[in-house]
Amino acid sequence: MKSKQFKPHSSSSDTNILAAEREQVLAFRLARHNLSRRLPADEWLKAATACGIQNTPPGSAELAFLARVADFTPEAFNRAIKIDKTLLQMWTMRISPHYFPTRDLAVFTSGLLPLDEVAIRFAIQNFVPDLDRAGISATEAYQLTTKAMTEALDGKRLTKGELSSAAGKLLSPDLLRWCAGCKSNHIPESLFRLTALSGLFGFYPGENNQTTFIRIEEWLGAAHPETDPVEAARELARRYLGCYAPSTAKHFAEWAGISPAQAQTTWEGIAEELQEIDFAGKKPGCGGPIKLALSRRRLQVECVFCRPTMFICNCVTA
Repeated sequence: MKSKQFKPHSSSSDTNILAAEREQVLAFRLARHNLSRRLPADEWLKAATACGIQNTPPGSAELAFLARVADFTPEAFNRAIKIDKTLLQMWTMRISPHYFPTRDLAVFTSGLLPLDEVAIRFAIQNFVPDLDRAGISATEAYQLTTKAMTEALDGKRLTKGELSSAAGKLLSPDLLRWCAGCKSNHIPESLFRLTALSGLFGFYPGENNQTTFIRIEEWLGAAHPETDPVEAARELARRYLGCYAPSTAKHFAEWAGISPAQAQTTWEGIAEELQEIDFAGKKPGCGGPIKLALSRRRLQVECVFCRPTMFICNCVTA
């Protein structure tokens, strides 16, 4: 069946608004997640390029790759993380473990990093009352803890408990919280995980089941090039839209695990790349019109179901 020309529609208040039905959006998302057609084995890293591959529970990432890549093998996966070092595992979106290409380190770390006091307070909100009582800003807490974590890892590989204990010895008691379970003071979990967005340390791919950390510079043998965090955040938003469009800044915040204000700032930074979508004839009530990245290069996907008026498929001409 020959695909029809994808056409915008207009109303009395809106002109040139693209329209999309639910099945079209689902087909688009499946294709962009490489779930409608698997990648060839020699392109398997592309599966992690789009939005990373979450590894929760531990070990599930390999299954996710297998669903997206033809002839995927554990040997190729282990070679990438342990020998070629082209794949990293770090806490990133929603401060949860994800695999992503090493070259994209800044996008998946700096791109999520809160850059002001309000955003950092949001990220560690359960510890904010303690900081306020101690007269310590959230920004200072983040900076001091990140410094302590990287110093504690200097030349070492430490488990989570070892790292928390070693870094805690370098910090003021005001930055620690009593743990009734092990009867000792630890760095609060939210603050501990937030420091990972510095991009300075990540998971060491050891042989045991313990979560072990290493400094990225020591693992890769060189410091990773610095990147503008504002541009890194915009690139992350583009990738999110490349997989989950149509969407809103609110939903981007939920997916990324950042404050709504931080997400909105990033969204506004790529405003010229966005276009309004009328999704199944409805305007969302959360954050204004649904927005979709406008770039044809990013949005075109293979018309895997060969349906007419496929949602931004390759059959569509500009």
